[in-house]
Amino acid sequence: MKKYEGILLCTDVDGTLADRSGNANISRENICAVKYFMENGGLFTLATGRQKRFTKQLDQVFKINAPMIAINGTTVIDESGKLLYANGLPREAIGDIREIYRNFPIMRESHIRSLDSQNIYMMQNGEMVPIQESQGPWYKCIFLFEEEKDCVNFQRNLIDRYAGRYEFDRSWPIEVEMHAKGSGKGDAVRFLRKYYGNQVDKIICVGDYENDITMLEEADIGIAVENAPESVKAVADKITVSCDENAIAKIIYEL
Repeated sequence: MKKYEGILLCTDVDGTLADRSGNANISRENICAVKYFMENGGLFTLATGRQKRFTKQLDQVFKINAPMIAINGTTVIDESGKLLYANGLPREAIGDIREIYRNFPIMRESHIRSLDSQNIYMMQNGEMVPIQESQGPWYKCIFLFEEEKDCVNFQRNLIDRYAGRYEFDRSWPIEVEMHAKGSGKGDAVRFLRKYYGNQVDKIICVGDYENDITMLEEADIGIAVENAPESVKAVADKITVSCDENAIAKIIYEL
């Protein structure tokens, strides 16, 4: 039996596996550790707000060997690009998004995203302006603000008004993401647990922000990086070093 056999390691990207720049800069130490982990029997994947096409960028660094949790847990995509799990926004969400935009004119901008396309619509002057044709379902809507305090108040208002219909969480301080009720990284981890069955006896999840909370709760071992806010650390089983100190490498070599 190989050293890491039976372990599925699932990590967030920005601020966890990568630095906090938003450019998916992964340290050499983390790259080497991930390759070592997979070579020694471990299953490694990502749980990210990014889309399916991110795997092409990642392939230049290393190839993950387990299905990727993408678009904030609303989809799970295998190594060949096949969609294994999906929980998209209903089409009637458009009416709610228009209403949200009208009620919060302080919002900087808003985007709706599909499986592959970055921006399908952008909100301008209270109207949804199409940027490109959408192929297939929509999976999340992103609302951006200039100030974190405005973003937090906005999120609270949306939860009060629409909590029974959608999920609202944040991947970083000035952005709220709206996705289907019952979707999220934790739900996607549950899917992977069933998908692998007896092949995996331990799931380890690592994250740094609010949208990672359900994933950390669902994991057998949930780990928050040191740069995570207190709300994330509070649900973690363990706290490791910050993303700037090669957190994923440290976790792998400590297993």
